[in-house]
Amino acid sequence: MRWWVGIDIGDRHVLLSSDGNPKVIDLFGVGWGILDDLVNDPQAFARRVPPGQCRYVLDIPDLQDDGHPADYLRRIREALTRVESAP
Repeated sequence: MRWWVGIDIGDRHVLLSSDGNPKVIDLFGVGWGILDDLVNDPQAFARRVPPGQCRYVLDIPDLQDDGHPADYLRRIREALTRVESAP
């Protein structure tokens, strides 16, 4: 798969559910190029990744980091909206 960087597991990938059970999230690593491609050309991105497979993009643990530019998440949200409406 394009953007694949292998298994990515660290502390931020293990969470506790509301009932106290551990769960692993975002185990399969992809490079940041995936988000650049999404933002730069949502229609081309939608041809590679079907809209139904994009529903958890905003849950990626690394996106929760405050080190991103102020408009970064807004740009990703806007691009995802364009992917959802792609023919």
